[in-house]
Amino acid sequence: MGLVMGLIQRNLTDDLLKHKKLLYSEDKGKVQYYGHCYHATQALYYLMDTEELVSYSAEDYRGEKHWWLQYEGRVYDATAEQYWTMGKFPPHDRGKKTHWYGWKGRPQQVSLDLMVRVLGVRLKKDWQTP
Repeated sequence: MGLVMGLIQRNLTDDLLKHKKLLYSEDKGKVQYYGHCYHATQALYYLMDTEELVSYSAEDYRGEKHWWLQYEGRVYDATAEQYWTMGKFPPHDRGKKTHWYGWKGRPQQVSLDLMVRVLGVRLKKDWQTP
């Protein structure tokens, strides 16, 4: 899990936020991982390919919804660093199970784009042979 989270973190760039309206836009591009929690969490969920992980969210100190995954009480949050660097705690203690946004919980395009970046050369197109 840690390896995948690290790969996700290395691929979080501001261009993934181009259509996202953020309440604290002054943090965009300045606070590492700010604004990336939803697509990072959704990418982690699908890349791990297990039904055991559950998506959680809670309002953070900015008044914005923060997302992460949990399994048997353990927290998997690829973007928690955005809180530690600001001297804050992630809102994990207030979290509730939350369904994904979108039509029938399907992954958002930005989450898919992130997964393609993470998979990189490991990703083969359907028509390619091994």
